[in-house]
Amino acid sequence: MVLDIRASVPPRQLTFNLSTFNVQHTMPTTKTSVTVRIPTPLRSATDGKATVEIAGETVDDVLRALVDQHPDLKDNLYNEDDELRRFVNIYVGDDDIRFGDGVNTPVQADKEVSIVPSIAGG
Repeated sequence: MVLDIRASVPPRQLTFNLSTFNVQHTMPTTKTSVTVRIPTPLRSATDGKATVEIAGETVDDVLRALVDQHPDLKDNLYNEDDELRRFVNIYVGDDDIRFGDGVNTPVQADKEVSIVPSIAGG
């Protein structure tokens, strides 16, 4: 014997709203962990470490996370407007970010981020 519930239940009682179940279709995001090379003059702010592992999706994410972990770097990297200082050069691998997407340059686990302070003199 086969029961046909369509005949015994009015159609409006068979419908349901997915929002009732609070279904969310989001994928977890993972940030890339990259190696950041710290120049010698700034290593006192990283307890003498020449490299630091930091997670982020862009250069901006990585540098902000670096400053969060090592607050003494902030004044060396950012100006009073909270922008990257002009004399601080950032490279992802061998590429200077100024000639790409700037601080929005994406990072990859196989590429190091290098902080290279400008050197002036004569």
